[in-house]
Amino acid sequence: MINTVIPVLADGGKEDKPEGKSKPSAQAPKTPGETVTPSPQEQDSQAPSSTPSSQAPASSYELVYEDRKVGISKPAGWDFGTLDLDQPRAQTFGSAEYKRMREDAEAKGKLVEPDLLYRTDAFTELVIEEGRTAVFTESSPPPQPEQCAADAEAGGFDAMRMTEWPAEVGSGFCLITDQGNVVRLQITRFVGGDRTRITGHPDRIEFSATMWRARES
Repeated sequence: MINTVIPVLADGGKEDKPEGKSKPSAQAPKTPGETVTPSPQEQDSQAPSSTPSSQAPASSYELVYEDRKVGISKPAGWDFGTLDLDQPRAQTFGSAEYKRMREDAEAKGKLVEPDLLYRTDAFTELVIEEGRTAVFTESSPPPQPEQCAADAEAGGFDAMRMTEWPAEVGSGFCLITDQGNVVRLQITRFVGGDRTRITGHPDRIEFSATMWRARES
């Protein structure tokens, strides 16, 4: 008879047979000085999104007034015609009076209220006041406040010589006022003036104005 010998371990138990390799943990603990490289799946989940943020929704602006008829006139001599679009309000000032008003505002760390000036200095010009940004558009200004604001910030308009009649009915401006409001100005009519004369600037420029205010977050 053949005897079968069963090996006996030192602890008295039977020899265990391997049942397959055990699965490693998702991330082994690292020893001091060791760097653990994330798996490709982990890298993908940690990578920032490459999708650009969209423009602010239309609800970020609220309409203040729409298609309001406004205008600015060129007074005789050296006087200034002005247009405050936050109100809106048109006024006429003598040049010395307006200079004092600007100096008083600067002394208080503020800006004067008018956004546009129509004046004769070296030339008869339509001018944007300091502290505002604007763009002139040869076609109709965009009707969306987000686009109008973006165009105004990038536009860089400061003045145009009205003796050269550089604008036409239907053209206009996007403007951001000193109070941060966004204004769409479209020219609707020129009053007076003579395009054939060097000094034949229009006496008055009329607009259709729409203004939006940014909503508080």
